[in-house]
Amino acid sequence: LLSLIVTRDKFRKLCLLGRIG
Repeated sequence: LLSLIVTRDKFRKLCLLGRIG
């Protein structure tokens, strides 16, 4: 469960970076 949440957070951050970039 914890691993899934961490992966989700990373994916969300990557999406935000992609939008900014």
